[in-house]
Amino acid sequence: MEKVIVFGLLFGVVIFSATSASTVPVVAWSNTRNLFGTRQISAGEEINRASLKKDFVDQVIGADREPQTIIVVLMNKLKLGDLTRYSNAYDSNNQGGIIPHIKTSMESSASSLVLPQTDTSDFLDDLMSKVTGEITEISNPVDVKSLALDSAKTNLVIVRVEPSDSVEEQLKGADKYVQILMDRFNGKTTSFTLFFTAAPTSQDSSHASGRRLLQTAEDDSKFTFVNFTKDGCEMYFYASRISAQYVSGDGQKNASVQLPTTGWMSTGSECVNNKTIEFTLGISDLEGGNGTAWIESVTFSLEFNTTARNFWYVSAGSITAKLTGQEETTHQIDIDVLETPVGWSYHCGDIVMIAMENTNATENESKDMVNLIFKDFQIQPFGIENSKFSPANDCIGYFSPAIWMGILTALMVIAIVGFGIGMMSTVKVMDKFDDPKGKMLMINVPES
Repeated sequence: MEKVIVFGLLFGVVIFSATSASTVPVVAWSNTRNLFGTRQISAGEEINRASLKKDFVDQVIGADREPQTIIVVLMNKLKLGDLTRYSNAYDSNNQGGIIPHIKTSMESSASSLVLPQTDTSDFLDDLMSKVTGEITEISNPVDVKSLALDSAKTNLVIVRVEPSDSVEEQLKGADKYVQILMDRFNGKTTSFTLFFTAAPTSQDSSHASGRRLLQTAEDDSKFTFVNFTKDGCEMYFYASRISAQYVSGDGQKNASVQLPTTGWMSTGSECVNNKTIEFTLGISDLEGGNGTAWIESVTFSLEFNTTARNFWYVSAGSITAKLTGQEETTHQIDIDVLETPVGWSYHCGDIVMIAMENTNATENESKDMVNLIFKDFQIQPFGIENSKFSPANDCIGYFSPAIWMGILTALMVIAIVGFGIGMMSTVKVMDKFDDPKGKMLMINVPES
């Protein structure tokens, strides 16, 4: 029975670690005392979406509150350990590390709040529902100075920190934004509340509103989003970055070049029926722009079909490119098995469409090819509801290297503890003991 209890507790730790992987910290401060009205949280408590809205958003920005400016500084990834690590939280002479302005602003605020584990899936939507004034998105620190907000209304300012693979670089960028924002709002009569957080790690763009993304793509030009709707068919395509890689005729791959995020057209896409979509996306007039001196245009096509098991998959694909000084050529692409249930989207952090050599090419036809590289790739051709991506089937599978490391470590601990308990259970005590009131116990030991 004791073994079962020990194993159950250790297994529970593993499950808790896995389920908490999608939460992010939320740090907030304000020049008002609104944050003091929120409830106290327990150690290790995970704040779900409903609790975040009811106990915090509605309390801080409720209908009975005075108009204020809501500021959201949003990173693409963030963990509580990142804040403690890069802020030198354990240094007795802590000055804030690489985020001194975030530390100073929070400590000098009238009220503050820290939620270590929070599901922020609906956070922006909840905040937008409170807005009576303007919603402004900023991706350049210079734009902060030009903000024109009506202090008589509740406004929302969303600051998206430049994405980076380095958390340290992102935190430096966030700290710079906070410095400029505080210079803009501190000392003013305008009330504000600033939230510093990130999107959930398992969410990425899968829950983001498609139509809002389309509008943002036009204004912000930081990613590519296409909403193809025709003859009863609807599909979404998203990528934060698209790059072209030149492959010479001898198979030598040269350095890739990043393509513009705007200017992509879905001309040529067709809705064959509600079970087949031919999606074509291309961009032209590239020569000389954005470092693309060797390419003039590029287009890729994907054909989506459904199976009897209610799955959708990519049945064929091609890349058509026109290189500078050459004729336009089309190459089929090497497609891995990509099968996802209808009603789900497909997401992959990095995906490459590899052009295959054209075996039917003539001697005079160029054998140079172009591969396409997508960052934060997400696509959904069927089953779109509520104008947003459905939950994503991720290319990394359900078990990432970090999860496997945690599971294996836990299994090792369980094995060691189990072995120890097993050894302890085999210990035997003497069946005879001395009685102080009786005759002395004599144990004969044979001599060797």
